[in-house]
Amino acid sequence: MIPVLPDRQSWMSMIGLFIVNFGVIDYLVFDFLEAHLSPEQFAKIKDEPFKKRIIRIKRYVLQSNCSVATRERFDKFFARLDPMRDLRNHIAHSHLLTRLDDDGKNPVLTLSLPKNLDAAYSPDSRHLGAHELQRELDGLTELIAEFKLLSELFTATKETS
Repeated sequence: MIPVLPDRQSWMSMIGLFIVNFGVIDYLVFDFLEAHLSPEQFAKIKDEPFKKRIIRIKRYVLQSNCSVATRERFDKFFARLDPMRDLRNHIAHSHLLTRLDDDGKNPVLTLSLPKNLDAAYSPDSRHLGAHELQRELDGLTELIAEFKLLSELFTATKETS
C-alpha cells in the first residue's frame, strides 16, 4: 500500500499542511461563531476577515459567564494563535528562496517575502527554514486540538448556566 503522506516531509508538503491546518482553525472559528451567535450577529461577522472573527470570539468569551480558568485558557490560545496567523500570512505571500547558510557552504531553502528577496542576509528579513516550519506546523496541530477542547468546555459551561 502506498502511504498518503510521505515518510519525510518535503518543503511543499509542509507548506501545504500548514495552509490546510490553518484552514481547519479558520473553519473551527467559523463554527464556534455560528454556534454561539444569533443568526443576525453571525450574518454580520461571517464574511469578515479571520482577524476580526477572532476579535469577536475574544469579546464574546470576555462577556460570558465562563470560569476564570476557561478564560485564561482562551487567552493562552489567542496568544499562541496571533503568531500563527502572522506566519500563515508570511507563507501565503512568500517565495521559495535558496540562499547559503551562515557558514556560506550549504544551500538552504527559505520562505521570504517579496520585499525581502534582495535582502537575504538582512536582520530585518524574516526567513523561514524547514526546521522552523516543521516546529510551527506541530504547534498549529496542537492549537487545533486546544481550540476543539476550548469550544467543548465553553459550550458545556454555557449549557449548564
